[in-house]
Amino acid sequence: MSAGAGQCVCELKVAHEHKNRGGLLHGGMTSTLVDAVSTMALFSKIERPGVSIEMNVSFIRPANIGDELFIEGKILKVGKNLAFLTVEVKSKVTGEIIALGKHTKFVGEQSNNPGSTSSILT
Repeated sequence: MSAGAGQCVCELKVAHEHKNRGGLLHGGMTSTLVDAVSTMALFSKIERPGVSIEMNVSFIRPANIGDELFIEGKILKVGKNLAFLTVEVKSKVTGEIIALGKHTKFVGEQSNNPGSTSSILT
């Protein structure tokens, strides 16, 4: 994994533990990749992870066990309160897009209490 200047890239070889009942890359694993890689891209720019308020994943084509994936997350925009991020999951071999993710995160001021969500709810 490499992160910096508002982007993050990593690679993953699809393994048995990543599969669904059909033997393909599980959608939950793909969604986890979108969440984690976009968060690292954001953290590389503003040094805080933000709080997810919306995430969308479009599953374009399947990935099989043994497939090598290239995942790239980028910041589209960081505003006063919201950050908008994208992630592409591609086949490392063919370059074909496996999935596209969009992630919106709240990045406004944090409250004095690290466990509190009051700054988000007010």
